[in-house]
Amino acid sequence: MTDYWPGRFDGQVALVTGAGAGMGEATARRFHQEGASVVLVDISGRQKDVAAELGKRAVPVQGDIASSADAANAVRTAVEEFGGLHIIANVAGLQEMPTPLDQLAEEEFDRMVDINLKGAFLFMKYGIPPIIESGGGAVVNVASVGALMGFTGLPAYSGAKGGIISLTRAAAVEYGQRGVRINSICPGTTLTPRLRFFFKDHPPEVLEAIVKGSILQRGADPAELASTIVFMASREASFITGANLVVDGGQTVLAPTFFQSG
Repeated sequence: MTDYWPGRFDGQVALVTGAGAGMGEATARRFHQEGASVVLVDISGRQKDVAAELGKRAVPVQGDIASSADAANAVRTAVEEFGGLHIIANVAGLQEMPTPLDQLAEEEFDRMVDINLKGAFLFMKYGIPPIIESGGGAVVNVASVGALMGFTGLPAYSGAKGGIISLTRAAAVEYGQRGVRINSICPGTTLTPRLRFFFKDHPPEVLEAIVKGSILQRGADPAELASTIVFMASREASFITGANLVVDGGQTVLAPTFFQSG
């Protein structure tokens, strides 16, 4: 038994940012498994190896998501290589090193906004017109529970991810009647290579405590978030637009428990 739906995206073209590793890579693989032609965008170069492994119907693009020229090139590549575009998954993002707001450099704030908010804007700006021309489709923007909760030392990241949710709603209103559904998701702690690298200099107990800060008492596998993104882009979600889906194992609803029931 497979955990994916073969053929669900036959004939469709999906563009995935951050496709070189982690959640973006898992998402690109899942779209490809389910029949889509996939454009894998990343700045790292690792997307080339992923695309080579996937083989046919997979094209890597080197690009900085905060660059207007690179975003336009990625969308153009999708249309030129595969004849159109139906899906955009704006997965790429970056978290700042924990810094109090009053000590955060303006340049670092700008960098967080460029990567975590402007990138989604640029790929929608250039990608929505060809989605409309292709007969309609979907955009899924990846925000974060950081948009819904206050985290010490992450003001720029949280602010930018909060902007993703509002940007998503505004775009959904504007393009819904033209055949484009636009939604966002808020992942909780996800065990990506980037997260593990972020905590590499901390005692193991630190990351362990963080992943247990949810009802399910664990972090998510990137493939679990890929499943959610793919669902939100699929026909099964055809009546969902302008929504923000929280995928956090219950992290945002868990309050300290002072007594045991039963």
